[in-house]
Amino acid sequence: MSYFVKRGQQVSGPYTGDQVKNWVNSGKLLGTDQLSSSKQGPWKTIAQATQVSNSPAIAQTEPTPNLADTSTVNTARSQSQVEKAQMSGGNISGKQVGVTTSRFEFTGTGGQLLTELIVSFFLLIITFGLYGPWYVCRFQRWWTSKIKLVLSSGKKVEFDFSGTGGNFLAKYLIGYLLTFVTFGLYAPFFFVSLVQFFVDNTSGRTNDRKIVNLRFNGSGGQLFVNMLVGSVLTIITFGIYFPWFYCSLIKWFTENTQADIEGLGTLNLSFTGRGGSLLATVLIGYLLTVITFGIYGFWFQVNMFKFLYGNTVVTTSNGKRYKLAFSGTGGENLLLSLKGVVLCFLTLGIYIFWFIVEQTKFQLENIESKST
Repeated sequence: MSYFVKRGQQVSGPYTGDQVKNWVNSGKLLGTDQLSSSKQGPWKTIAQATQVSNSPAIAQTEPTPNLADTSTVNTARSQSQVEKAQMSGGNISGKQVGVTTSRFEFTGTGGQLLTELIVSFFLLIITFGLYGPWYVCRFQRWWTSKIKLVLSSGKKVEFDFSGTGGNFLAKYLIGYLLTFVTFGLYAPFFFVSLVQFFVDNTSGRTNDRKIVNLRFNGSGGQLFVNMLVGSVLTIITFGIYFPWFYCSLIKWFTENTQADIEGLGTLNLSFTGRGGSLLATVLIGYLLTVITFGIYGFWFQVNMFKFLYGNTVVTTSNGKRYKLAFSGTGGENLLLSLKGVVLCFLTLGIYIFWFIVEQTKFQLENIESKST
């Protein structure tokens, strides 16, 4: 028997029962995804349909197929307990929760993006550019509000940006002035102040109204030293040290970013990527891109995503670790780009807004986290 999968408004399939089982077990399908034996429905979410351990009971009007060993029946758990364990790394009934997967969603559309930019552009014109800082914050607010974190339980964390144009203008003017009078020496401090503005003004809220606050703890002095040492070593090694320099910067930014979840503690990020691994990825990617006349560039970009996200780990306040991964492929990236280029050409560039959204979805919705 074949099954169809529905995510948002997009329906795909048909797929075999074994395919669906493997995707649920690997985390490629979420609790909020819907399944049916017919393309027209009726639909049930995987979370509603689950009856056996680690396997879905496919939503349909016929008897549910057995997609796993029926001897491993689920122990009854409340959804709130599962969610808390996923977010804080806790136990349920004294047993450690198994591998859990969380994913991001981006719900913005090309039409919404186009509307935002037209309105902002009009306001910039009539204010002779003075609306600029407010435009930046308006756009960041819209973009952030379209990002959702979907837990494997089916619950979502919705994000918001609360920064104001006035505060951004003040930070920008002060930072620009100090960078100018110090002949550029203040630039790392200026950059960190902007990062803190955007990160510290970003927060989230879970379905049960728990608050998630982000913060950035790095300082301009730390970045200045990192930049100075890395630049000197890159110069004296004729550029060879650059992959290690790049990894040190990513590690610094990652490990200075934290998330505080109301009632559940703090999530800490870490980055384990090595310069040697990055150097190998870049050399191989560059060589294959050249000899394939640029075609391999789409796989090269995906491999860079896999390096960055695959070396990022989230640790909860009680020691539970979740490793990020990127599941997109170079082929998907190539097809998406070809489609975007063709449609942009046929629509005289109008499709570019939808293309940007599709690229964002590809990059964001292929990020997943799994407990280790």
